[in-house]
Amino acid sequence: MVYVHASQERAYGASERMDKQTLAKYLDFANHHQDVTPDAVRKLCEAVKQYGFHAAFVNPVFLPLAREALGSEGVV
Repeated sequence: MVYVHASQERAYGASERMDKQTLAKYLDFANHHQDVTPDAVRKLCEAVKQYGFHAAFVNPVFLPLAREALGSEGVV
């Protein structure tokens, strides 16, 4: 299932197609598993930067790590 932030919602007609790069800007990438490792959080953040996702969602304990991994390129 894909969730789009209401603030970013844009009407696309049935004949219009959204390309992958545009779609990625509307998606958040998350890992909330209780056994997630710091390495998995780093990989998630690299994917956010590589594919242009809107944000990385991580457990609160990993916020400093995610902020460092994303730098100025992403939202945590």
